[in-house]
Amino acid sequence: MKKAFRILLAAATAVCLLCLAGCSKYSSGFTAVGCVHSNTAHSAFLNFAHFQGHMVFTLKRQNGTGSQMKASAKLGTGSATVYYDDGEKKELFSLGAGEELDSVFGPFESETVYIIVETMEKCTDGAFRFDME
Repeated sequence: MKKAFRILLAAATAVCLLCLAGCSKYSSGFTAVGCVHSNTAHSAFLNFAHFQGHMVFTLKRQNGTGSQMKASAKLGTGSATVYYDDGEKKELFSLGAGEELDSVFGPFESETVYIIVETMEKCTDGAFRFDME
């Protein structure tokens, strides 16, 4: 009975770890205060009081090929680099203390586009938004 319970517990643990890990190409890792984020199929946002690390979003291309993405961002202090991966990881833009950005990027040919917001230092008062068009 104990052996069967251990096997069942090990199998349940493996399933839970697989579900938590997911099948994404990237994973997020960060420390934050006052952090709010969301990721739907075609849009994502990240707002924070303090943030250090990297946050990964997965966006899907809208109908058709060559979708573009509208991005807006602002940062109080620190610096951040935003990357995208639609087959290969490349820099999208960088943002420094007190800077703001409102731009359109693309076209993206891949069905799935990963957006990675990455900081090397503690940043404050940040707001990032990404919308596939």
